[in-house]
Amino acid sequence: MGKVEVQVKIADTVFVEIYVIDNGTGIPDKYIPHIFDRFFQVEVSSTRNYEGTGIGLALVKELVELHNGMVNVKK
Repeated sequence: MGKVEVQVKIADTVFVEIYVIDNGTGIPDKYIPHIFDRFFQVEVSSTRNYEGTGIGLALVKELVELHNGMVNVKK
């Protein structure tokens, strides 16, 4: 069973940092630069039980940037 953890840290009086951490299979390094592109999907259908649309992380990025924030990924 997979696990997803969300952490919120107060960075200062204006900013917060939100971390989403999971123990999934991960994303191959070659796909990392594209995960915030609209409609992008990693083709690993043998490990996916459900199909997505590829818009979730693109929407996250747009909403974060509208609030003058930034979003990134670390492995």
